Amino acid sequence: MLMRLLHLYPPLMGAGVRIQILSHDPPRVRVSMPLRFYNSNMFGSHYGGSIFSMCDPFVPLILYYRLEKKCLVRDKHTEISFLKPGRGVISSIFDVSDEKMNEITATLDSHGKAEPIFTLDVVDEQGQCVAQVKKTIWIRTNTN
Repeated sequence: MLMRLLHLYPPLMGAGVRIQILSHDPPRVRVSMPLRFYNSNMFGSHYGGSIFSMCDPFVPLILYYRLEKKCLVRDKHTEISFLKPGRGVISSIFDVSDEKMNEITATLDSHGKAEPIFTLDVVDEQGQCVAQVKKTIWIRTNTN
């Protein structure tokens, strides 16, 4: 339900971000953003802040739901590298593999916290990478 409502979230809506749910179990989301006058920079390509917004909330949300809402999940650190100007429609797919989930749950079971790192590609319509996002997520078992 939350994923469906995210398209109304002002930073995403304001940038023209479109959200497509590819799968519910496990959660898998495709996010895209067409180039418009309100999300472009003075050079005619996607504004970096819009690309950042487009990629911001999805990995923590997917982890929160895959961990069955039993853990605290927060962004800890995000880096973005702009590799080439993004023009037209850009997109990224967000999911967390079963292998990565097994790694995270094993770390949580043994240490009570985890800080997995995810690398995501933002691609143009030709499949060329225009930006790469590296996210560190902070997860702690809920002690309540």
